[in-house]
Amino acid sequence: MKKSVSSIVVKYIILAIALAINVFIIVNAFIEGVKSSEISNGASEVAIKVIEDVSPGTFAVEASKVSFKQFFRKFAGHFCLFGLNGIFSSIAFYLFLRDVKVLPKWSIHIISAVFGFVMACLSELAQISTDGRTGSMKDVLIDSSGYLLGLLPVVIVVLIVEYNIKKIQKKQVE
Repeated sequence: MKKSVSSIVVKYIILAIALAINVFIIVNAFIEGVKSSEISNGASEVAIKVIEDVSPGTFAVEASKVSFKQFFRKFAGHFCLFGLNGIFSSIAFYLFLRDVKVLPKWSIHIISAVFGFVMACLSELAQISTDGRTGSMKDVLIDSSGYLLGLLPVVIVVLIVEYNIKKIQKKQVE
């Protein structure tokens, strides 16, 4: 089947986005603890301001702000970032590996999931060697969970599309 130029362009744009997200993750894993904390605090302060604008008094107790900042760092900085990575990297894996005849299609998703886990491990290992940072198995699990949650809708869409393609092809044969 001949590929259109636009589908090839989209394929490489997805790859570029996936690579950019992965580079972002690794580069940020090497940011020193003090600087990383400043970035996290700045982002969480913005989130707190938005929440306070929508629902004044939400953070009336200072301890609730501290607790929210910890949650926000794990949720946005780990879970959501890796979820985004899961979406784009799994699409890239699928687009580049789907025509490889020696691989069963389902194995592409396994390869992607393993990649997500390896990225989570690498980002935490990088933090071990960075001043003021520590790697954590808990963060590996949060990162991996985010990646898998990003991978899940891609798998579902792929299954639906492939099912419909087979259904159309079967009708054309009849």
